[in-house]
Formats: sequence, C-alpha cells, structure tokens
Amino acid sequence: MATVALDPDTTALESALACTQWRTARRLAASEARACVFTLDRAGHLLEGIEEVADPDAARRDTLDAFFAHCPAARLAALAEAATSISDGRCATLPLQGSAATLGQAFALRVEAHGRRVFLVALHAPDAGGGRANWSASWITLLGATLDVLLQRTFDLAAYDTLVEEQRAIIDHIGDGLMVIGQGHVLRHVNSVAGRILGIDPKTSIGKTLNEVIDFEPIVGPIYRTGVGYVDRELIIDSPARHLHLLDTAIPIKNRCGEVVSVVNTFREMRRVRKMAGRYAGNHARFTFDSVVGTSAGTRRALDAAKKAARGASNVLLSGESGVGKEVFAQAIHNASSRSAQPFIAINCAALPHALIESELFGHAPGAFTGAARDGRPGKFESADGGTVFLDEISELPIDVQAKLLRVLQEREVTRIGDTRGIPVDVRIVCASNRDLASMAREKTFREDLYYRCNVIEIDIPPLRERREDIPVLAAFFLERYCTRMHKPTPALTEHALKQLAAYDWPGNVRELENLVEKIVNFDDGERIEDVSSFLRGATRAQPADDAVHVAHRAAPVSLMEAERQAIENALEACRYNVTNCAKLLAVSKPALYAKMKRHGIRLERSIRHKI
Repeated sequence: MATVALDPDTTALESALACTQWRTARRLAASEARACVFTLDRAGHLLEGIEEVADPDAARRDTLDAFFAHCPAARLAALAEAATSISDGRCATLPLQGSAATLGQAFALRVEAHGRRVFLVALHAPDAGGGRANWSASWITLLGATLDVLLQRTFDLAAYDTLVEEQRAIIDHIGDGLMVIGQGHVLRHVNSVAGRILGIDPKTSIGKTLNEVIDFEPIVGPIYRTGVGYVDRELIIDSPARHLHLLDTAIPIKNRCGEVVSVVNTFREMRRVRKMAGRYAGNHARFTFDSVVGTSAGTRRALDAAKKAARGASNVLLSGESGVGKEVFAQAIHNASSRSAQPFIAINCAALPHALIESELFGHAPGAFTGAARDGRPGKFESADGGTVFLDEISELPIDVQAKLLRVLQEREVTRIGDTRGIPVDVRIVCASNRDLASMAREKTFREDLYYRCNVIEIDIPPLRERREDIPVLAAFFLERYCTRMHKPTPALTEHALKQLAAYDWPGNVRELENLVEKIVNFDDGERIEDVSSFLRGATRAQPADDAVHVAHRAAPVSLMEAERQAIENALEACRYNVTNCAKLLAVSKPALYAKMKRHGIRLERSIRHKI
C-alpha cells in the first residue's frame, strides 16, 4: 500500500467523525463485537472523546483509562502503523506487551482518504479460544468500509466547498464585471465589479430578473433563442439612471440537448480599455520639466508659467515659432499634472486630411460613411479620456471642425459621425500654434470663441534668437546626446565655434540647432570643434544692431498702403501669379487677397516668361 506523506488534519477528521451516522454505526459495531471501538490518527490523537467511546458503560471507561495508562495512544498508533503496513488492507492484531496485554486484545484497520490516514481500533477482553477475536475483526472490517465512505464523502464535499470559495474569490476580484444570467433573465451571480459599474447591490440582486435591477433593455435576450454569443462588443448605454460605455462579452452555456441554460456576461469600462491600449500603443508623454534645457530669462519665464499651469486643469495655449519646443512643454505639463498616469495623445492638425479629420478626432458610428469600420471607431478624444489632448498647429483646423471642437470643449462630450448620442469625455486641451491666433480671429480665419476657449492660459515660448545665452547649453546637450548615441567621444566646442553659433538667426530654432549638432557629430572626428561655418552655409546671419539701424535710415519711408501694395506685387511675382500660393505666402485668405488687390488696382496679367 502506498505511503502517504501528508500529515492528517486533526480538526477536519474530528469534524468528519462527529456526524450522527458515524456515531450510530460505531456504537452498533462496538455492541456486536463487545469491544471498545475508537479512531486514532497517525500522531496518536484520539479522534473521539473517551466519554463518547465508553458511553454508556462506566466500567468500560475504567478499562480504557487503565489500558491507555499502560499503552499510550501514541504508542498504540505506532503499533497500528507497523501492523497494518504488512496486513495488505486487512484487519491486523496489534502485538501488545506487558500489562497492556493482560487488559485486552487490540485489532486495527488502516483507512485512508484524501491523503489522510486513520486507524480504526477495537479493544476487548482477552479471548483464549479466538472465536471472539475473529468476530470482532469481521465487524471492524465492515465498520472500516463505512468509515472509508464517510471520509471520502466528507473530504470530497470539503474540496468542493473550497473550490467554490476559490472561484467566488476569483470572480469577485477580477477587474471585469461578471454576471451569470439564467433563463428568464434571472440573475444567478453578480460580482462586486459588476455591482459597482451598474450601480446595483450584488447580494440582493440574486434571484431577481435583469429588468428589476436595471432601467435599460438587456441585449443578451436573443442569445437564448439563437444560441450565439458575442465577444468584445462596444456598448453605449444612455438611460435615465446611468450612462455607461462598456466593452461587452456574452457567452452562452448549453446543456447536452443544445439548449441555452444560462449566459455568462462579462464587461469592462471603456476608459479602462483605452488606458490599457494607450499603455501599449505609446500614448504617453516622455518629457518632463527636467527635459527643458536653458537658463535664459525667457526660458525661465515660460518654465515657471508651465509649472503653474500643470497644477490646474484649465486649457493651455502654447505660442511660439516652429521648432521652439512646444511639444516638450506640453508633455512636461501633462507629466506634472494629476493626469500623468492617463493617456497623452498628440495630434498634428496640419497633417490630418481634411476629409478624415473629423473622423480622426471624434470617431464614427458603424457604417457612417464609405470605408468606415463595420463596428465603428472611437476618435482621439475618446481614446484620451481622463488624460490630455495636445492639438499641435491648431490654426490649421478647418472652420467647420473648429465649431465641433468648440462644442466638445464646452459640453465635455463628443458625438461620433453618424451617431446622435453624446459620449462624455474628460480631457484637458493643450494647444500649440506658430501663428498669431488673435490676428486670425480678427480676420475671421479662426473662430474667436474657440480662441478664447483655448487661450485660458497662454504661454509664450521665445524663439532661439531672443535667448542666445541658451545656445551654448543646448549645443553641449545635443552634442553629448548624439556622441553617446553614435558611440563617439564628446568633442569640445571652442569659443570661436560658439560665437559662430551665436551669430546666426536660427529660423528653425531649437530643432534646427539639434539637426546641425547631429550633422557635426556625423562628420567631425576631432577632439575639438573649431569652425562650424561650413555647416551653417546658407543660414541667415543675425544682422548686427548698428547695421540694421543704418539700413533703416537709408531706406526711403513709404506709407502702409504703399508697403502693402509692394508686398502683394512682390509676392505675386515670386509665386508666378498663383493666387493660392501667394495667399499662403502673405498669410491671408484668398478672399482677403482678392479684396486687397482690387483696392490697389492690381491685375493678374501673366507675362509670357511666366507661362509654362
């Protein structure tokens, strides 16, 4: 017989032997065998009390006390272990010695269940003939079969109860809401997450129908008829008591006849889905305020304003020329805010096709237009729910889209294309523009109400030419970065090279400086960088102040009207009389350009040399 290494659980065994059925069977066997019958575990613990074993015979109690005085229970269990190990599952006679042998004969039977081993022992007075011993052994064998069945059933039920509790703990502590819905839409189980999401009490809801606990029509009804469930279906519920946006799954449970007997319905909040998707899709901010390099007064002013803005939740407008680092500031504001653990989604408004920009920002319903996703698609604002949306080059948004964006900012909800239901979103808007939005608002090329809604906190990031003291710091920073990336030793910038860098106008600002340093690292292998003029060829030199004053005095002054006329004529000439390109060059709309041309009497007369 196999050796069981597990020690018995005394408490569980005592509980199993305390049932009425076992007590009745043991007393009957003891009466027929005219013996004391009791149970020991491997450690020698008496699993029934002496009073229970001896009841109702007081003389039998005295005999047991005397027997255990000469042969303790632990000794008796050891004898039983040794005797039953070679008895091949049959009842074995225990070799008692000394005074214990004079008090009676003992028989033992080993019983095992679920890794627990016990010994059923019968003790009776000495029998010279041996007939009584055989009779006792028969009853002990029969009683042992009863004990085996009892222990198997007890521990099977205990294992089942443990399994049920483990499954209940798993169900109640998973991140998804879970409901088991029986026929007739009767709730059989509701976990705590489902109760929180739906706003119902999981305990009191059991046994009620879905219609009794929720105020919207359940969508699992057809599953009982069709037997077909669904996986990851987007579900938007807008009822008087609750507004829910869920990712829903329903799996039918069928009997052997193929009939649906219940439905396991799991669902999770869409915000949690987006947060998880954003974590793996890279929708997070990398830069912090420590990433901002510079010590100039302009940089410090912008940095201080951004840190104050990060503490609040108001919309922010970042103004500055292209390449000054507006997105670095936007990401730093997000990372320093209370939304740092939520998504950060950057959108370049100038890069989105006009035909798709509304769908990208606000999403679309299933089949909203030709080529739309069959199940619909959430927009950027939904994906950023709880986090920050960075709208770069917001000045390039079409006027019709500006109106919808204004509604999103005012109502804090988006409506997908082809849908009528609003979806609440909680996002902070950080905008950026390299154009003067105030002037555009006055010229009616940018909505004035949207400008004021975006411009709650305006942070002006000065161009690099206005903070030249940052150039050496930035150059050293980028030089170390790209030398490390290319596994090169970091060379030193000489004073002459730094003066050359400081003498340029940097129309591309920090981005241009970074690209130039990367180019230097690729082509320079020396320990010192003496001259960078060859890398700056074609760049615009900063004009000394004295020269600028001299030129200004030398030029003949003209009226603003004449200056405007000359600017339009020069732009038309440069653009080969292409009005569209000319309007872009002058940063005005085409209708405004036509009006100015009419006012100045400028006619579109292309000469032969301009024709292609």
